[in-house]
Amino acid sequence: MRPLEILLTLVNLAACLIPIARAKPNAALTRRERIRYFAELPLAPDAMLHNRDLGGRDIDASTLIVTAGARETACDVVFALGPDQRIASVFCADRAASTTPPFAPMRWRGQFFDDRQQRGRWIPSAARAGWEVDERDSPYWQGFIKDWSYFRPLISAP
Repeated sequence: MRPLEILLTLVNLAACLIPIARAKPNAALTRRERIRYFAELPLAPDAMLHNRDLGGRDIDASTLIVTAGARETACDVVFALGPDQRIASVFCADRAASTTPPFAPMRWRGQFFDDRQQRGRWIPSAARAGWEVDERDSPYWQGFIKDWSYFRPLISAP
């Protein structure tokens, strides 16, 4: 493994271990972050394919529901596929729009654009997400991928 790959792997590991936000853990926050994870799955297709904690079902040829969690942390999102059968959007009817009580559930959606093939995988090079406010989309985040790499993990799971 090259030094840069090692450094990036360590930075990614640190990002998982070091808390960035100062919010008390609770079921609503766990659920909210799980939905955010769902929204990022099209950017990391291997995570979607290999995560055993995800469930799901097809609604029709262009719509599927992905689920995770149980009881108060249970959540599901709806993925819509485009005509090319790649993920075009994600939707959740009730994602919390706050990190502190009261947690206001709101309609939330993400969209993915400009898919490019990277190492045999189709990855969107642009995405945006946000809540629906007064029946209009209110973007909260948007991003563009300039480079995409696949690194093998330093530690393999049993």
